[in-house]
Amino acid sequence: MVMDDDNDYSPLGTKKAKGVGFKGEPMFLDGESDDEGMNGINPMKKVKISKQNGFEESTSFGPHVIKVMDEDMLDRVCQKYKKMGHSVQLRNNIIKLNQIKSDTCLQEEVMTNFNAMILEHCDVTLVSTNNQEVPCHRFILAARSPVFKRLFTSQAATDKPVNPASIDGGSVPMSGSEGTKGEPCRESIDSSTEALKAMVKYLYTDTLENTDINEDLMNLADKYELTQMKELCLPFFVKKVRGDNCLKAYIYGHLHNYEPLKAAAFQAMDENWSRYESSTDITEMMKTHPNAVLEILNRLYKRKSGSLFAKQGTNLKMIKAFQCLQEEIIKAYGEKLEFTDLMLVSSTGQEIPCHRYVLAVRSPDFKSMFAMQAPPVGEPLKIHLDATTGAVGALVKYLYTDAVDNDDITEDLIALASKYNLAQLKEYCLPTFIENLNASNCLNMYVYAFKLNFDELKTAAFKTLDENWKMHQNSSEFLEMMKSCPNAVLEIMNGFQKITDCQPIVLENVKPRLVDF
Repeated sequence: MVMDDDNDYSPLGTKKAKGVGFKGEPMFLDGESDDEGMNGINPMKKVKISKQNGFEESTSFGPHVIKVMDEDMLDRVCQKYKKMGHSVQLRNNIIKLNQIKSDTCLQEEVMTNFNAMILEHCDVTLVSTNNQEVPCHRFILAARSPVFKRLFTSQAATDKPVNPASIDGGSVPMSGSEGTKGEPCRESIDSSTEALKAMVKYLYTDTLENTDINEDLMNLADKYELTQMKELCLPFFVKKVRGDNCLKAYIYGHLHNYEPLKAAAFQAMDENWSRYESSTDITEMMKTHPNAVLEILNRLYKRKSGSLFAKQGTNLKMIKAFQCLQEEIIKAYGEKLEFTDLMLVSSTGQEIPCHRYVLAVRSPDFKSMFAMQAPPVGEPLKIHLDATTGAVGALVKYLYTDAVDNDDITEDLIALASKYNLAQLKEYCLPTFIENLNASNCLNMYVYAFKLNFDELKTAAFKTLDENWKMHQNSSEFLEMMKSCPNAVLEIMNGFQKITDCQPIVLENVKPRLVDF
């Protein structure tokens, strides 16, 4: 989208995006009705989003990235989204909705970057109970956890580190957690190093190994309100239920309101009841967790009376669609990008805030640039781009969401994609230029394609130029091209030399004869 008036551009955005979007909790996919959406995405209702980071957007569906844990249901879920009108891409168990077709997206590039143990431009260091340091990014942590977001927002407001447990009830400074100016801040986390690293791994990659899962990690999930991480961990505890730990497992399932764990624990308890009929464990449990004991009592009654705990079949309503890292980032982008450390400055001087880490993950050229340019102490790094504010805004939008509206596609945007080696963005934009090709602009389009090495656009522009040659044969544009881009003119000449509209007529078996004049 071309912005006619850069003075109206507000880089931070003031209004919360409306319309399509996931809620804060993982939601169930809707059932078979086509009148309802899945995970808060309205199937056919067009949405006008008033402001997103300062520029207008009008679209039917926003971009989304979700993760479906039940692999057997992936195809069915994808078909449901397609039926609702979304463009769908499936990679492993990640479903990408309404993003440009590409081999990778921000979600996958962050995962690759993290697994290669490359975390650059970190601005916070988490410190475990045994003083091991885990560097990361406030923006990522705040996008994934509301507790981290409140913590970092409170610190930014007061310029003092704050105890996360005291955010709602007043700020309490944390000793030794404030970094020096220009250095990453430090936050002490009451956890083992292993659990802390596992939490950070989940926040960046949405994955956990079974060896990562323990009660320490679950405590972190509770403390930092990582609901989806908790739900990812809980099935692991179901597999570990035994006769000797079933009481503890039931309490754990009760505290986390996780029915599969409670059901497995009750079954193990019922099968090993002789172990508990004279045990003080249950009487102690009555003092500490009386509601859990009451649940067990009701389950014993139902079992006695012949009530069966029928195993439910699987349908779309039961499948959880988890919000991935990029989905959380898309949501943060739609509201306001916080804890930024970089300003991209357009040709008119408008500043668009973003994060060095995100841009370095997406573009090797940005990564090399940041390696050579250290930001001023206490201030964001500023990079000046020779492009309109609209093009710079569209670039940032793509880097965070992997989505671009057709109205955003301009020559400036493609020039930026070429300059920073964003091949997927460049390839996505190209067809729009071919569609807009016509007799009056084919010459300029050829020069543009020549400069950016767009072979498909050059071919289409040459064909249009050939079909409309009379319009351009005496054009002053050619004279200007000979000065500004002579090699493009030479290439056009070569193109005409290699093709002809007619072939010479060859007369066979005809002998020459004399003619009188």
